[in-house]
Amino acid sequence: MNLDEQSLENAKQLFENGAINDIEVGTIKGLQDIHKALFQGLYAFAEQIRTKNIAKDYFKFCSALYLNEALKKIEAMPQTTLKKS
Repeated sequence: MNLDEQSLENAKQLFENGAINDIEVGTIKGLQDIHKALFQGLYAFAEQIRTKNIAKDYFKFCSALYLNEALKKIEAMPQTTLKKS
């Protein structure tokens, strides 16, 4: 099983075992917990806020230089659901 297949399997388990319901919504910690659940055992940096730039194929992820600032802005966003919108 390759890394993408394993992380997809980890995502399925996160929902099937109900662990997704224990993750804080709208927080940096919640994002870290999701990252850990998806990638623990696959990447040594699972759950950590990265300090290096990364890309996959032709997609560049948010620059590490701006990542902490971007995460803080995400955390400050109002929390609503589609039903409330």
